[in-house]
Amino acid sequence: MKRMLGAVAACLAVGLIADELFGLVWNASLLKLPHWAGYAFAPASALSTLAGVAVGTFVSRGRFLSAALVLWLLGTVVVLTIGYRVQVAGMPMSFVDYLALNLPGIGSRLIASVLGLALGSAAYMRWSRVARASNNSSKPTPLRGAA
Repeated sequence: MKRMLGAVAACLAVGLIADELFGLVWNASLLKLPHWAGYAFAPASALSTLAGVAVGTFVSRGRFLSAALVLWLLGTVVVLTIGYRVQVAGMPMSFVDYLALNLPGIGSRLIASVLGLALGSAAYMRWSRVARASNNSSKPTPLRGAA
């Protein structure tokens, strides 16, 4: 349980840091673009999600599927709810139109979550194989025929 909480915390921390870094880069350039330029946020959000889920998967030793999907779902619901409230005040539109406008971001974050799971799990497997091999190589090998 402690490892899973640590994995969720690591996932959120890395995801938020990456999101803020992408926000610093994209924010200045998006100020002069029309409202549909929000599609540019889809890759940035996906990359921060990928990084966060990969770190969370690595920390949890490859057992992060349900936590990653719950975090994706919660993040998506929160962002859509807050974003819709802000969007309606600025430019009235229906929720279906708002959802269609944000569909690339939602889909890219889901794909990034799945890729982050695969990447983090593969990294953990590789790390554990290397650690196991280095532990085994330090042990003396018994002589053949010696009982």
